[in-house]
Amino acid sequence: MHDVIIVGSGLSGLVAAQQLQQFGKKILVLEAQSIIGGRIQTYTGINGTPMEMGATWLGNKHTFLRQLLKQSGITLFEQWQGGNAIIEAQGVMEQYAMPAAEPYYRIAGGSSSIIQYLAKTIGPATIHTNAAVTAIELKDNYVQVMCSNGNSYTSTSVIIAIPPQVAAKTITFQPSLPNQLLQVMQQTQTWMAGSIKFALAYTAPFWKQAFNISTIYSDKGPATEMYDHTDATEQHFALKGFLLPQLSKAMPLQRKEWVAQQVQRYFGTMANTFIQYTDYVWCNIWVGCGEEQNHLLPHQNNGHYLYTNSYMNERLFWAGTETAQQFGGYMDGAVEAGLRAARAILQMPIH
Repeated sequence: MHDVIIVGSGLSGLVAAQQLQQFGKKILVLEAQSIIGGRIQTYTGINGTPMEMGATWLGNKHTFLRQLLKQSGITLFEQWQGGNAIIEAQGVMEQYAMPAAEPYYRIAGGSSSIIQYLAKTIGPATIHTNAAVTAIELKDNYVQVMCSNGNSYTSTSVIIAIPPQVAAKTITFQPSLPNQLLQVMQQTQTWMAGSIKFALAYTAPFWKQAFNISTIYSDKGPATEMYDHTDATEQHFALKGFLLPQLSKAMPLQRKEWVAQQVQRYFGTMANTFIQYTDYVWCNIWVGCGEEQNHLLPHQNNGHYLYTNSYMNERLFWAGTETAQQFGGYMDGAVEAGLRAARAILQMPIH
């Protein structure tokens, strides 16, 4: 039997796992997908360009994440947000000088570097992929966790480190969780649920060198936002951004053609020199997104006080960025929530 089973191998779950393991706890991390990382996914392009399909940026106030990065030896570099911005609105396209702004940063080598560090630290054998949790049942003095692959595990405690809305839709709890909590779970907006992220990789950053453009906003689309995505070495280049959520049902090749046409509107034939296009439709990954998110406000119920409580006779705890008490929906919130859940278990009396 394990001391703690953690549901989800995103940043929050792995932070909790590392913290608990440091205090001698026997842990097991169960991940529904075939890859770890949750909403941190860095895709390395054919020319070595690290393209962020998930969490990307952090700021100076994100102290929990910055401390973890310092501990890991992973470095940061500042996102270029100088030069000019293209604003395309109501059929008019104009350029404006970018105003002075608080700096924000990216992780050298890609955001997945921190996932790789944590996974290596806790040991790959402690993480089981393709193990979607379907049921959590409280027994006399332990918890039984059942997976869709037919495997079953037992532990003293469980941490839920996936979005609460996803947990509400995919996991059966016995005994049932309190009605108030279930209602909050169903009404907790899942960060990035409706997002489609894309990147166009190039051999040179012509948007910067020839046009001095760092940022693009458009109400026409298909991309609503684009940013310079040059890496820390300044040897690999891409434009990265967000697509209109309704394009999730389009074929990837069609999205690629539409994005290429949009970039050509801004930069002419130079736009056609991209060497690779990739995108990531997050509502194809997470249950409970897309149209189901339309009635929820951004960050709705993120950090709700009910997520700080324990359940199932003080054996079930919450992590995940949606449960963070500050910076919910950000990587920093994921770290804070993972540390909070681990601390709560470590402070519990022995059952």
